[in-house]
Amino acid sequence: MLWGLFDTGEEHPLVRYRREKAQELRSLSDVRRSYLLRKLFPTEGGWKAYKLCATDGLIGSAILTGLFLLFDLIYQVQGVWYVYLLIYAGLAALFTVLNLKRYRACRAAQKGGKGSGCED
Repeated sequence: MLWGLFDTGEEHPLVRYRREKAQELRSLSDVRRSYLLRKLFPTEGGWKAYKLCATDGLIGSAILTGLFLLFDLIYQVQGVWYVYLLIYAGLAALFTVLNLKRYRACRAAQKGGKGSGCED
């Protein structure tokens, strides 16, 4: 889509923004990648995939809990410290389970021969 008075051949910024957002949303729903770190699951599977699921859950939960702590510092809510340990443990468990489900769906798609398996 062209814009401007003289049709310079440039793409309209809103069209480019929509296209980039659509591509980003497609990558977020990609079953071949982990939730928080967006790394590809290993094709050979086994313990490396489980290690990636656990690492993604632990590191991503640490980042999210750190953001919660930062907001607590900014807004001076003065929450109780052990609440953040519970938030961290809950998020780590949640994202580890979600990554395992996504990895199993990836392996099932790979074995089913749909072409959307774990390989790049």
